[in-house]
Amino acid sequence: MEYFIGVDGGATKTLAVVGDRSGRILGAGLSGPSNYQIVGLEYAIESIKDAIRQAEAAAGVNSGEPAAGAQGAVFGLAGADFPIDFERLNQGCAALMGGRPFRVVNDCWIALRGGTPADWGVVAINGTGANYAGRNRRGEEIILRGMGYEMGNRGGGGDIMREALHRAFRADDGTGPATALRDAIPRAVGMASLDAIAEALYTGTASPALGLPIVPLVFELANRGDAVAQEILITIGDAMGQAAGGIAQRLGMADEQFDVILAGSVWRGVSPLLRDQFTTALHRLAPRAVPRLPMFEPAVGAYMMALEHAGVTLDAPIRNALADTAGRIASVTETAAQW
Repeated sequence: MEYFIGVDGGATKTLAVVGDRSGRILGAGLSGPSNYQIVGLEYAIESIKDAIRQAEAAAGVNSGEPAAGAQGAVFGLAGADFPIDFERLNQGCAALMGGRPFRVVNDCWIALRGGTPADWGVVAINGTGANYAGRNRRGEEIILRGMGYEMGNRGGGGDIMREALHRAFRADDGTGPATALRDAIPRAVGMASLDAIAEALYTGTASPALGLPIVPLVFELANRGDAVAQEILITIGDAMGQAAGGIAQRLGMADEQFDVILAGSVWRGVSPLLRDQFTTALHRLAPRAVPRLPMFEPAVGAYMMALEHAGVTLDAPIRNALADTAGRIASVTETAAQW
């Protein structure tokens, strides 16, 4: 059977989908992280393989080695930022694909492709990390470096976590305003005190997942009126909106109406403050921009790109098939919707 693969690989999870040439999603699979900058290339490729195996099994097209029967694949990967990244990731994916056609792209582009009916706009990816990209009507593209605060990016869960810890410790030390984060963070991460967290961070014994419960906690406390938690979301939301709006201005889109796709787990936070401030900062630079959640999962965007690279035009029947069958990945994406 002829099928195509789309993969969305990030710092906490990897989602793969399998679909046929007509636009029908046949199966999906979920595995661990595949940002090779964090977990290493070997681990990243194994995560991708595992997600593909699961997706192929769900689709009933498993034929031994992962991707053995695929006609094409697109891997949208966090960590695909610099030329050296693409060199390494292309080598790893080439070994996986065994001569079959594939392409590695930054995960921003699959989120944009699956996020809007248009093939242009701006995307803000805000999961564990953050990145921003855009494409205008003429096909001109801009993508930021995606390498964290020091290189100009802000807005991932990691940024919220670090700011929350900073504020909690300052409250504990008496050098900053009082906040419920001081007592709530140790409970959320299952540790006795901030002192215990400090020791774990200092000795390097802290679990890589230590910060995962902190991000939704900030949103929850902001909703309860904690001024420090609210300030964190407002400050970071402002930086995010400036990044997205700045890309629109550089691409000459500031006076146009276009979609801004909001992809990643940060956008699922229960408090509206971050999105509100993002929208305000965005509209200062691009007043007609329309922030919206994605039409499809980024992995589906990767699958759509795999079809296009095979010469398939995404006409109305294919788009209808996508809309009708994208729900087949709901069971795995529900599992993935954890911080």
